[in-house]
Amino acid sequence: MLDGRKTLAPPVGGVEVTTMDASASIAGSSVCITPTQAAGRRPRREAIQHGSHSRGMLLRLIACTAIVQCSGELESLHLGMNPKGHSSQVFPHIMDMSIHLDMDLRNRSCQPCASDHPLGPQCCGMCGFWENLRYKNVDRQPWVAPCNIRDVSNLLEDLKGKGMDLAAFEAKELFEIIKGRTLWLIGDSQTERWYDSIECFLSEFLEQEPRVAPFDDTSANLWLMNLEERLEHKGSFWAPPKPSICALYKDNTRVCNIRINKADELANPALRVLQSNGEQLHRDIAILNAGLHYGINANEQYTADLAFFTRFVEEHREDLPTLIWKDTPPQHFEYENGYFWWADGSQKGKNAGEKHERCRALTEEELATEEMQAGGWYNSVATPIIQAAGIDVFDAFPETVPLWSFHMWDKDCTHYCMPGPYELWTYMLTQKLKTTTFRG
Repeated sequence: MLDGRKTLAPPVGGVEVTTMDASASIAGSSVCITPTQAAGRRPRREAIQHGSHSRGMLLRLIACTAIVQCSGELESLHLGMNPKGHSSQVFPHIMDMSIHLDMDLRNRSCQPCASDHPLGPQCCGMCGFWENLRYKNVDRQPWVAPCNIRDVSNLLEDLKGKGMDLAAFEAKELFEIIKGRTLWLIGDSQTERWYDSIECFLSEFLEQEPRVAPFDDTSANLWLMNLEERLEHKGSFWAPPKPSICALYKDNTRVCNIRINKADELANPALRVLQSNGEQLHRDIAILNAGLHYGINANEQYTADLAFFTRFVEEHREDLPTLIWKDTPPQHFEYENGYFWWADGSQKGKNAGEKHERCRALTEEELATEEMQAGGWYNSVATPIIQAAGIDVFDAFPETVPLWSFHMWDKDCTHYCMPGPYELWTYMLTQKLKTTTFRG
C-alpha cells in the first residue's frame, strides 16, 4: 500500500484497478474530494487527530485528487484522456494500442502532411484517434472518443467467457491472412472508424507511415473521394470531402478505406474504379456495408440500391476481390429499437420529437421482435438480398447489441468508442477469414 492506495487483483486481462483503502472507499468505489470541497468542509471533531494520522489523511486526499482528477467516481475515468496515467495497466495488444497512443508514430506520420497534401489532414495521424486533426474543425469536436476503462475490462471478461479471447489475439494473425493483398474497407462512417482501429492494430508491420491514395492515377482517386453531402434531416450538416486512404505494410500488403454512404455507391464508383485500376484485384479482400444513411422505412430506395450493387457483382464477379458484407451495427437511441431519432424516412426528421439525452440498452421486448431477430431493419432488408447474390455475410450484430455503453457520448448512440466494438469486429473478422478461401 502506498499513500493510502492499494492494487486490487486484476479482474480480467491483467488490468489493474487502483482505488483508495478502506478509510476512503465504500464498496470498492473511490470517494474523491476536490480542493474546493476540502477547503469548504469542516471536518468532524472525532476525525481530527494529530501527527502521522493527519499527514496520512492529507496524503490520501492528494492521492485521490491525482488519480481520479476529482471529476467523479472511477467509472467516469476514460481511456486516452491522460495516457500516461494508465502506463501501469496491462491490456491485450488489440486494446492497448488504443489506450497508450503511439504519439511518436503519429508525429512521424503527420510530418509530411502539409496543408497542400493531396489527402489533406487524412494523410496524417495513425494511432492518435481522438487527437487527430482529421476529426476536427473549428465547429466540431473529435469524432472518436476513448472508452470507459471498467467497461473495457468487463467486455474482455465477458468475451473470454464466450470463447473469444482477445488477450491472446495478436496482430500477426490478421496480417498473415492479408499478406500480399489489399484489405478494402468500403462503407460509411462506421466502416471508416473500424478502419482506423485495424490500421493501428497492424502498426508493427508498417512499411510507410504517412497514408497514401489507393492509386497513382489522380482521376481514379478523385472518383473515390466522398464529396460533400447535405441530408434533408433535421440536425444534419455539410460533410467535408473524404479521400480514400491506404496504409502500406510489409510484403506488399495494404489496408484501404473508401468512404461511401449508399449501397449503389459500392458498385459505382467504388468497385467500378477498383476493377478498372486495381492490379491482381481478384486476390484482394473487400469488406462492404451501407445502410445507416437510408433511415428506416426507406425500403424501396434501399432495396433498389442493393439490387443495383448485386447486379454489378454478378456481372463482374471474377474481376472483383473476395467480397464480404458487413452487417449494419445496432444503434441505441431512445427511438424504437434504438434507431436514430430522425430515422423514420417518412418524416425525414423534419417533424421529429425532442432529441434524446442518453444511450440505452435495447429492451427484451424489442429484442424478441421478428425485426430485431433478423438484425434490425437494415439487416432484415439487406441480408436476404446479399445472400441471394452469393455474397458472404459477416454478422456481428448479436455481439454488438449489448454494447450500448460503448458509444462515444450520450448524444451519439451510433458510433462507438475505442477500444471496444471495433476491436471486437476485427477479432471476429479474423476468425472468419481463417476459414475463407481466397483466389490466387
